[in-house]
Amino acid sequence: MFFPEGQIRVYVYGQPVDMRRSYVGLYALARNAMGQNPLSGHLYAFINRRGTLSIPTVFIKRILPAQTQQIDGKTLLAKAKVPDSNAKTWTLELAPLFRVEAWKVAQPAPGVVVAALGYALPGEKSAIMRVEYLRIGEATYGLRSMPTS
Repeated sequence: MFFPEGQIRVYVYGQPVDMRRSYVGLYALARNAMGQNPLSGHLYAFINRRGTLSIPTVFIKRILPAQTQQIDGKTLLAKAKVPDSNAKTWTLELAPLFRVEAWKVAQPAPGVVVAALGYALPGEKSAIMRVEYLRIGEATYGLRSMPTS
């Protein structure tokens, strides 16, 4: 199960970072620039120094999993774009815990690529992305509704 206690947040630092900073440098960035406690148990994600924030390529030209709510995944992906926000920190909001459990979302192992595709509401004061599709390694989960099987 993914984040079993339902209290873990994923914070995304929205500015490019030189990954040669190592863990100590990223720890300092989470603490000082993001105002978070890196030892809190939350997760932190950083964008490479080239700043190549983009639609995760793992979603492009993929068949998305079937859900109980009918969703035109192909159209959704075609309309996807990177948000035009200069926010330094993004919070990724996953589905309710019962839905995450129904999808049997696996907890990511160290080094496994995690990608999220979602939406942000216009005019929000906080940078929050509501995750529609989550990809962990080779598995894709549709978090808008329950799985069909």
